[in-house]
Amino acid sequence: MSAHRISFVRHGETAGQSSIRYHGINDVPLNETGAEQMLRAARALSHLRFDRVFSSGLARTRAAAEIIAQSVEVEPLAELNEINFGRWEGLTKEEIAALDPELYDEWRARPDRFAFPEGDDRIGFDRRIADGLSRVLEAEPPGEWLMVLHRGVIAAALDHLLGARTAASLDIALGSLHIVSRNGDGWVPEKLDVLP
Repeated sequence: MSAHRISFVRHGETAGQSSIRYHGINDVPLNETGAEQMLRAARALSHLRFDRVFSSGLARTRAAAEIIAQSVEVEPLAELNEINFGRWEGLTKEEIAALDPELYDEWRARPDRFAFPEGDDRIGFDRRIADGLSRVLEAEPPGEWLMVLHRGVIAAALDHLLGARTAASLDIALGSLHIVSRNGDGWVPEKLDVLP
């Protein structure tokens, strides 16, 4: 692994109400509020000059990354797409609990080992994120990187780089910043869960 600093940013609010709805693979666009959140993130990161800018393969992260780093080409990485919530895509917690009460209780009790009905399982998702992140870090030269991604992806990435369960205490709100840097053979947090 070779990048010396990564600024992770969670995309902003979407037309599909990403603040209350579970949109994983649903390709919902940023809304006006989300664009404003990304402008705030851009101002907070304006002192950095990014060598590389990455997003997931979904429109909301690509658009968000373009707002933050207007002069650097955004490179989408499909392996860093959000988890597939299966038949729960686009639903709120309340709607999920009403649709599948037993599965909802299982999910709340064991979120790190849960398999979403007709969607991804958490262990496989975490492995996909770790493998995708490792591949990019090993293949690309070191530098100042921006990665605009999804809540679950950022959580899995931070756990992979900083140690399992790092993200458990973080909110990873829409538009939040999470900056890590390489220190010798490992990674250390510079700022986590910062809302600009």
